[in-house]
Amino acid sequence: MEKNFFQEVYPFATENMNAYFERLELSDKSVLTVGSSCDQLFNAIAYGAKSVTVFDINPNVKKYYEWKKQLLFQCKRENFVKTVLEKIECSDISFTKDILDIGTIYRINYYLENDDVYKQLQQLLIQTPVNFVEGNLFAPNIKEQYDRIIFFNVLQYVGSFFPGNHLSSYQIIRDTFMIWKSLLNKEGILQFLYLYSFRTKDLHDCSHSIACYNIKPIYNLLKGHRLDMEWISGICQEPDAILTYTNSKK
Repeated sequence: MEKNFFQEVYPFATENMNAYFERLELSDKSVLTVGSSCDQLFNAIAYGAKSVTVFDINPNVKKYYEWKKQLLFQCKRENFVKTVLEKIECSDISFTKDILDIGTIYRINYYLENDDVYKQLQQLLIQTPVNFVEGNLFAPNIKEQYDRIIFFNVLQYVGSFFPGNHLSSYQIIRDTFMIWKSLLNKEGILQFLYLYSFRTKDLHDCSHSIACYNIKPIYNLLKGHRLDMEWISGICQEPDAILTYTNSKK
């Protein structure tokens, strides 16, 4: 896998975190998540996470976090998104063009929901430990364990990291699941998949070009594990879905 595979940063998240972060019960929990837009980090802290570790292959994520955090302290909530989008044009960081409209960005991010939450986040950012680890999520160099792991739609890119057919992708998905599972504390929760525009009838369709959207073979591979599929309000008109695993006590 090429180290420079992902060098672009997302200015803002593209998943509806406001629809599922609360259900993960993040208060006073240690959280491992991806970097990307850093919205995962901001939302986790806004929901009361006691510590957050950001794991990402992109070396620009930490730099973007410091820059975006500085703007968060400087801007009023109603001006924050617009200011970020204006200023990235002059940044030396490379950004993806995959950007939602401003209204949707406010809708899907809890930390931007109202002034009280926004101000509370400013205070929490001062006192909440944040750690950055650069590396490959398919072979993470991490020894610690966490209460919550939030990896959004990383498995959507299995085919890009490991070119091959669906059969090889399913095996990689299973192997990756077992690695990520080992990083969970007891009763910990892993948000394993995020599926855009995913309907109940799609559960039985195994013809999707992206392997992780073919849920039936994934369930078969992970038999015996406590998996929960939940539908949430989507970015578009169709609902999105998340698949979580809970590391229950034996």
